Amino acid sequence: MALLQVSAHGHREGGDQMSSQGTALTARVSRIFPALAAALVFSLASVAVPASAAAIDPTSIGTEIVLLPAAMSVSPTSINFGDVALGTTATRTITITNTGKATLFFASFPLGGFSLGATTCTASLGADQSCTRDIVYQGYQVSSTESYPYITYTAVGNQTVTEQLHLKAASVLPNAKFTVSPATVDFGTVVVGTTVTRTLTMTNTGEVPLTFVSFSPGGVSQDATTCTATLGVNQSCTRDLSFKAIQEATLTSYPVMTYKTPYQYVSKNLTITARGVWADAEITVTPTSIDFGNVTVGSSATNTVTIKNTGAVTLMSPQVYMSGVTLGGTTCGGALAVGQSCTRAIIFSPSQVGAVTGSVSISYTTGYQLTGENLTITGRGVAPLIKTGGFLGL
Repeated sequence: MALLQVSAHGHREGGDQMSSQGTALTARVSRIFPALAAALVFSLASVAVPASAAAIDPTSIGTEIVLLPAAMSVSPTSINFGDVALGTTATRTITITNTGKATLFFASFPLGGFSLGATTCTASLGADQSCTRDIVYQGYQVSSTESYPYITYTAVGNQTVTEQLHLKAASVLPNAKFTVSPATVDFGTVVVGTTVTRTLTMTNTGEVPLTFVSFSPGGVSQDATTCTATLGVNQSCTRDLSFKAIQEATLTSYPVMTYKTPYQYVSKNLTITARGVWADAEITVTPTSIDFGNVTVGSSATNTVTIKNTGAVTLMSPQVYMSGVTLGGTTCGGALAVGQSCTRAIIFSPSQVGAVTGSVSISYTTGYQLTGENLTITGRGVAPLIKTGGFLGL
């Protein structure tokens, strides 16, 4: 408690001397403590002096002016912000309470490594009143920060009250991460000349937005995508990958997808597998052998074969090679779709007497491979009948 002791003295006669000294004393208090002058009414004239007293001992009259005590509390006084990701801020709130009787006036609060945020405090804080101040921490590089700042208030009568705080925080790399599903992309068996598509889904499962950097999937193509340059927190996007088989071979690649924040790069490894195979190209020709039997030399006989695409891919560019026979009419065109059939006429025209053995080879292509069937041809050329003298003979 701060005390101001002021003494006054005077004589008995009518109290005149005491009154004049009291006036002077009041004026002196006003000069020294102007803030008190408005709150304190002080007069020595109010001091009771016995009229019958012959004299007054100067030490027997005294006036005491008591300053209101100043005190405050701060809660909490120790704050650990914990790990704060770079690029983000963390805020904690302290409560300041005037626990004394005097009005407090804010003086200073140097934080060192931290900053002040929102507050309900004003320039003064009345007795038994409270206010709040936010303390903000933002890290700019990976490091730890510790500070022991003082918060200071003043009060009338050169009173000063302080509280020391302990502030602690650590700046860390942000929790940057994402997932890719599926992480292993298997295109399976892909027929040469055809294309298969798979879709990747990327999801930002971290705490900061990510910026796309690169993705080079070897051996496959990137097609349609919903992804943009930035992938927000908890957001997802898709990328289509396509594989076109151009030969019979197996593909295995391990591409890397990379995103970044202003402070770090994050990547995911993927596995891509595919197998190119020749299409199941196949035809059936029925019948597979033709026996024309005896055919008179100089005449001809015709048989028809049916060709059917029993494979899994359209057949094109038919080729027919033959010996011992010739081709007749056909319903076959330039392409034969899966499951379709067409016919070809095979003509046997012997030019001499005797047995004839021939063959027919029918083939198609898929653009990448050939498929075909061979037919066996047999027949016999015989001499024509000759009519002489009414008799029929050879």
